[in-house]
Amino acid sequence: MEESSPRRSGITIMDGGMGHLLKERGARTPGLNFDDQFLAGVLANAEQPDVVSGIHREYIRAGADVITTNNFVATKHSLGKLGLDGRVVELTEAAARCARRAQIEQGGSVRIAGCLPPLRDSYRVADLACDEMRKQYDGIARVLAPSVDFLLCETMSAVKEAKAAFEVASQTGLPVWVSFSLEDSSKAVLRSGESLRDAIDQIQTIGVPETLLVNCCACQAISAAMPILREFKKQSGLNIGCYGNGFQETTTQWMTGTATPSFEVNPEDYDSGGIITAEAYCRYARQWAEMEATVIGGCCGIGPEHIRALKNTM
Repeated sequence: MEESSPRRSGITIMDGGMGHLLKERGARTPGLNFDDQFLAGVLANAEQPDVVSGIHREYIRAGADVITTNNFVATKHSLGKLGLDGRVVELTEAAARCARRAQIEQGGSVRIAGCLPPLRDSYRVADLACDEMRKQYDGIARVLAPSVDFLLCETMSAVKEAKAAFEVASQTGLPVWVSFSLEDSSKAVLRSGESLRDAIDQIQTIGVPETLLVNCCACQAISAAMPILREFKKQSGLNIGCYGNGFQETTTQWMTGTATPSFEVNPEDYDSGGIITAEAYCRYARQWAEMEATVIGGCCGIGPEHIRALKNTM
C-alpha cells in the first residue's frame, strides 16, 4: 500500500458521498422506509458490486486521490434493523473488494480509506460501553486493514466514540485519520455538544492522528472550525482537512425541526433540489485551503461533479 500522507505539492482530494448516488443508481430494498434505504447501499457491496465499484471509478476519474470504502452503515446496529447484524464482516469485506477493484482498474494510484463509522445512527451519541465500542471497531478494522491504505474514523459525533475508534485503528499499524462531525452552527462543537478544541485534546491523550478533519456538517460550520484545526496543524505539524455536506437544509434543521439555520444561507448557492452547486462548494473549499487545509473532499450531497470542480480549482 502507498504512503497515505497528502501530496506536498498541493491539496489531497477525497471523494464525495456514496449513499445518495447508490439510491439514484437503483440500490434499493423493498419494504424499507426512505430514511433506511441507505441500508440498501451497503447491501449493494455484495448484491450489486459493479454499481459500487462504478461509483468509486467515477470519483477517481473526477480527480479524487482518496476513495472511502462503502461500509458506513455496515454496523451491528444498522444491519440489525433488517435482522442482518450477522453480515457485518461479509459486507465490510465486500466493501473493501469493491474499492480495491476500482483502485486496480483505474491504475492503482488512488488510495483507499477504510471507514470506521459511527456505531449508532449518524449524529447520535453512541449509548455503548467503551469496551463494546472497541470490540466492534476491532472487528471492522481487522477486516479492512489488509485491503486499505489507511483507516478513517469518520463522522465522530462524540469524544468517547472517536477515542474508541482511534485507539483500535492505531493498533493495526496503519496510518489513521480522525474526522469529527460538527453541529451545524458557528460554535465549533461536536454533535454531542463537546467543543472541538477539547475533542482534539482528548484524542491526543491516545496519540496523534496523521490527519485531523471535520465532516458531514454544513460548509459554514466547517469554516467556523478551521481556525481550531489550523492551531492543531501549527502545534503538531500534521495535516488537517474537511469534507462538508451539500444540503441547503442542514442536518441540524432536519434533526431538530427548526425552520431556519443558525447562519446566513444564500439560496443562489443551491440548485432546485437544494444541493449546493459545484461553484459554490469550491468557494468554500478555497477558504478552507487558505486556512491551511491540506485534505478536502465532499460528504453527503457532494457528487463527482463537485469533486471534478475541486480538482480543477485546487
